[in-house]
Amino acid sequence: MSLQPRTAAPGKARRAASAGKPRTKKNAAKAAAPKTTRRYSDGPKGTPTRKEERNLERSKLRAKRYQEKIAPKAKTTSRADEFVAKRNSDTRP
Repeated sequence: MSLQPRTAAPGKARRAASAGKPRTKKNAAKAAAPKTTRRYSDGPKGTPTRKEERNLERSKLRAKRYQEKIAPKAKTTSRADEFVAKRNSDTRP
């Protein structure tokens, strides 16, 4: 029993076999198309739906809460600081 020679991967073989053949109309159009793609969100903006308005409002509220959360907070004096300040201000004879 002799071993069979190893063949390349099927996909690789198909690509190699079709290397010199002309492209079909569909594939030629894809190859000739510009590289930039147009996203759905890039399209013209119509009137927003109620769902879109609600989501926008929610995202604004969420952003506001986040900004309040990460905003620098004023330092409050601790009870120990208040005690020391009171002790120093008391002048005893």
